[in-house]
Amino acid sequence: MSDNRSADDDVPPGHDPYSALRVSDFRWFVSGNVISLVGMQMQFAACWWEIGVRTGSALAAGHGRVGAGDPGRVAGAVAGHVADRVNRKYIVMIASCVIAGGAVGLLLMTLVLDERLSLIGMYTLLCVTASRAPFNSREVVVEPQLVPRDRFTTPVTWSATAFQMASSSGRPRAAR
Repeated sequence: MSDNRSADDDVPPGHDPYSALRVSDFRWFVSGNVISLVGMQMQFAACWWEIGVRTGSALAAGHGRVGAGDPGRVAGAVAGHVADRVNRKYIVMIASCVIAGGAVGLLLMTLVLDERLSLIGMYTLLCVTASRAPFNSREVVVEPQLVPRDRFTTPVTWSATAFQMASSSGRPRAAR
């Protein structure tokens, strides 16, 4: 007995998986997030490469990679408290400024000729940039305002997919 069902038979009636992508503001939002995430991944890869070249040690670069996650975990402990007390729009703006400031600081550290000073600065800026992660809740704050409530399941899916794609493609692009 053959099963003549198609993939569309499993979709509930009235469900449109592309409904969020039909909202122009949401498309711009997801596109900006993907560009931002790919850029941050490339920035981290370039920093780890720079640390490895300056020290001549893969272990030193590895310490930077491992240590970059620790401040984010520590900041995550207070992020919920801050989000309850401070306007989230300001939190997102400050987190975005920390990202931009960290990028400029890392650029300046690559121009510093003193090896020890530049390495200490790079490790510090990597930690500061990584600690902004729990406070950068753009998706949580902005997404519900971009897409109507009746279509809200699809933007979450598209955002998560875009995050995974950007996270996995940023570092390989930096290696080219």
